[in-house]
Amino acid sequence: MELLDKLLVQTHSGDYTEIVDTILEELKTTEAKVWTQKISPTKANVMALWGESKLLINCHMDTVPPNGDWSVPSYELTKKGEKLYGLGTSDTKGNLYAILTAVKACSPKDSLLLFSVDEENGCVSGVTHFLADPIAKKVGKALVCEPTGLETATSHPGYCSFMIDTHSEGGHSSIGAVNPIVKTAELILKLEKNGFNIGTVSGGQRGNIVPSSCSMKVSKRSMTSTDVVNADLLGLVGQPGVKVTSSFSGPPLTGMDAHDEGVHVEFWTEAALFEAAGIPVVVFGAGNIEQAHAPDEYVPIDQLEAAVEHFIALMEAKK
Repeated sequence: MELLDKLLVQTHSGDYTEIVDTILEELKTTEAKVWTQKISPTKANVMALWGESKLLINCHMDTVPPNGDWSVPSYELTKKGEKLYGLGTSDTKGNLYAILTAVKACSPKDSLLLFSVDEENGCVSGVTHFLADPIAKKVGKALVCEPTGLETATSHPGYCSFMIDTHSEGGHSSIGAVNPIVKTAELILKLEKNGFNIGTVSGGQRGNIVPSSCSMKVSKRSMTSTDVVNADLLGLVGQPGVKVTSSFSGPPLTGMDAHDEGVHVEFWTEAALFEAAGIPVVVFGAGNIEQAHAPDEYVPIDQLEAAVEHFIALMEAKK
């Protein structure tokens, strides 16, 4: 598992230099055509192609920052029993390891690997950059790696998040001005009843001041289109003094064009972006979503081994 240990470098701050170098070094020993899609001085997608891109396998390189209190080093691989611990082992560097291990143990046919950036941080991701490249039009079908416990998933809700800012003139608490915190509280109750999650709320300075603003971040997971979610939100909160800004808008994965049958998962993935681009896609990977983003994140060793065999079979199969 030396390779997996090398992959557990820090990749949540926007600098992918070290992990990209590691992946390129591993791919040197294969017969693939290998290149990078540079996005910034420290960001690049890595791609490897054998023949034609009839099958694409995508795995993101980034993680979230360590969350909570860890009992093991977050950036080092730790083995306990039949589990491997470390940041990203489940989401989703364990699958990155499985893919790189598989390609060195088989002879891939008509397969394209895409190791992408910025899946976790909500900005313009590496997958978005890839889909804007002409090579994306040549992809026949795709598999996106996420921790599904080795199940093949073909649908999941979309995910939309918003900043809602409520404003007023504010002033001294004795003058009875409209209080944005109170207005925000009223909106919270309305949004919660309509399936929106309230993530953060901030506003106010002192007890004797009516604040001039109050902000909250809200989100919703839904199988309806992002346009419908946006319209629903505006219908609930639209009024003078309230500003709504979209933070992230991810469509649902419907599975209508999937090349396989599978399960439904509740978390959002970039598979939805491939489907929106007209590419049949499924979600698959070792690890479980319960461990993703959690302290002492781990992946079962037997799942990693099974993932390696699965990727070998996919890449060696006649397309």
